[in-house]
Formats: sequence, C-alpha cells, structure tokens
Amino acid sequence: MRLQLDTFSVRRLEFSDRTRLVDATLYLNLAEISALLTQHPAIADVEIAITHPGDEVRIVHLLDAVEPRCKLEGRGRIFPGVLGDPTTVGSGSTCRLDGMAILTTAEFPVPVGGLLQAREAVVDMSGPAATYSIFSSTANLVLHFVPAPGANNADFDSAMRVASLRLAEYLAQQVGGREPDRSEVYELTPTERDLPRIVYIYQAQSQGTLADTLLYGTQINNIVPTLIHPNETMDGAIVSANFVYACFKNPTYLHLNNPVIKELYAEHSKSLDFAGVVFYRGHNYTQAEKQRAANYAAKLAEFLKADGVVLTGEGGGNSAIDMMLTLQECERIGIKTTVITYELGGPEGKDFPLVDSVPEAETIVSTGSCDKTILLPEIAKVLGGVAYLDTAQPATQAREIMLDKVYCSTNQLGAGYMMAQAY
Repeated sequence: MRLQLDTFSVRRLEFSDRTRLVDATLYLNLAEISALLTQHPAIADVEIAITHPGDEVRIVHLLDAVEPRCKLEGRGRIFPGVLGDPTTVGSGSTCRLDGMAILTTAEFPVPVGGLLQAREAVVDMSGPAATYSIFSSTANLVLHFVPAPGANNADFDSAMRVASLRLAEYLAQQVGGREPDRSEVYELTPTERDLPRIVYIYQAQSQGTLADTLLYGTQINNIVPTLIHPNETMDGAIVSANFVYACFKNPTYLHLNNPVIKELYAEHSKSLDFAGVVFYRGHNYTQAEKQRAANYAAKLAEFLKADGVVLTGEGGGNSAIDMMLTLQECERIGIKTTVITYELGGPEGKDFPLVDSVPEAETIVSTGSCDKTILLPEIAKVLGGVAYLDTAQPATQAREIMLDKVYCSTNQLGAGYMMAQAY
C-alpha cells in the first residue's frame, strides 16, 4: 500500500455565507452544516460553536474528536464501513485539515449506570488545565447533539457518529483544486539494511454501546487479533465509539493520527524496519479469552518476523491485564517488548502505579498518572452542556478534578503533553 497524505493547515474557524478554506482560515456556512448534521430522526437539534486556543472556554460532555479527511484518489471512501462500503483503504491519496478538530458532545437520552457509561470529559481552552489535553491547541468546531424524544442510546450514538464523520468528509472536500501545504508518502518499502523488525500491537476497547471501537464499521467485540496495514488507520478504518474514561480513550482523531504509527514510520529504514500492525480487542472477560488474544497477537508478531514490539492499550484495569499477557507471550517466544501505559498511584503518587505487571515487562513508557488532581478555575463560557455529569455542579464554577476527567490527558498512544522526570 502506498498512501499520499496531503495536508492543508487550518488555524482559524469563522462562520460565513460559504464554506471554504482561505489562507488557513476555514469559513463555515452554519445553515449548511446544521442541515447536514440533523438528517437522522434520532437527532432533534445540534448546537454548533467555534473555539480557539487561548479562549476562556470550557468544553464538557466530550464524546469523540475527528479530523476532517476525504479520499482524493484510490479505492474506497474515508471512514469505510460507516460512510460507505467496507472497502479496504490505505492507498491512493487522502486530504486532511491539520490544526482543527470536530468535537462531538451530548448527553445520552437513557441514563446508564455501572461501568459502561459515558463519563464526564473536559477540555479547557486556556488556564492551568489546558496543557493536559491536546485539544486545547486545536481550532475546534464543537457540536452539541440533542436527542429526539424517544430515541434510544444506540440509535442516537450511531446517528451522531455518522453525522460527524460526514461533516469531516465534507469539510475536507472543500479544498479541492488547491495545492496542499505539504504532502507525505507512507509506504512500507523494503529496507536495504539489516534493521530490527518492529511490530506495533495496537489494542482498542470494545464492550458494547458507549464502549466500542469499530473496524470497517463493525464492532470488534469478538475478533481475534488481526493484521492491518498502518495506512488503513490514516483513512479511517478504525473509528471510536468509546466514551467510558476521558483520560485514556483513543478518539477517532488519534486513530487517524496515531503517534506510535507516525514515529515508527519516521524511523522506517533508518533505525528500524516497520513490519506492520497487529490490531486486537482489549477487555476480554475470561482468562481463556485473554490468553487466546495474547497468544494470537504474539503469534502474528512472530509471523511478521518481529524482533521487537511496541504495545499500547485502551481503557482500565482489564485492558492492562490483556496487554501484559500479550507482552509476556511475546517475550516467551523471544520478541523484545516496550509497553506504553498510564499510571495510577493515588493523588500523592504513593500507591502502586500499575494495575498489572509481569516480570518480563522491563521497558515501560509512562504517559502520566490519571490519579493526580488539578483545579479547574471559574470560567465564563461553557460549551457542550451546562453542568458536570457526575456532580450536577454548574460547569462554569471552579472545581478540583482528577485527570481521569480531562480528555486524553494520559492517553496510551502517547498523544499527551506529560513528561517523566527523575528526582
């Protein structure tokens, strides 16, 4: 597969009479966008707002983030299986709008308790909390969806996803005929030197409505680990439908812009031979299912003749067990491992930081502790809702929160701004 990714930079968003990109400003026709977003009967209305880095704005009830993209050449359509047929993508050319994100927010019509519920997810565009989310540095088109009377959670969820992905495609299509700011080609070319072969073992959460991941439009609940080409991720083959934990979820934006895949590509033919991606579901429920997934993923890495693997996860403790079992099996068959994971450790960092660990896990990269607390200051403007989901406190008020409620703060793909310091 050979994919050319054409990038158009967006620095500002403004409402206008016509949707177009001019000098890094994306002008948006509000009526046109609203009509596109409200086609499904499960959606009663959508509130559309714009916010930029540095604005005194708080965004709450965040569900997903999407970067505008569309196919220019090659087989298939962007976000295959959701917007069109599940045609294999990852070849040809694709357009992306860099520097902006479409952020979807909502409150689901049917209250859900227990583990699998849409939890509060916050981004501050300025102030002390802004540095904990990458989406404080993007120009954001914030969509707040309102469910139609009688709509159920599954239909409302699906309707929002299709609407936001259609908008992402439509916005990217508006740059047709212009020269991109830059173009990059992604291809797993044969290496001329004898370099270590590295496989990426890429875990995603999928447990049902509100905690799902889609591969070519289908939930991954029952799949065994499978081989995918890294280019497929850049064309939207993986779409998030997971809203359980704000801090370490993988939104669609990061499936499109996976930092691990980008770094492995950057070093391909230089310090390593990027051999491919093994994609699999975390949060298996039984020990037998966990062992099956771990053994199967390690087998595929061995099939790709991996010398080493990088592992990432998504979700809480159950996913960590799955990841460590996979790591252990890789080490058992002679494949070296590096795992990227969040920490716990309690507010003061005195508790054990990992949910699970094995003796073979000798190289661990931390994305930070989601148990740390920060102060959200009082703020004048809130988008996405009025009050916090967990406390019903007005979202404009000051509040101390744990980082587990800050959107992507300790994301296990390494997309955050956290750093480790020895002292």
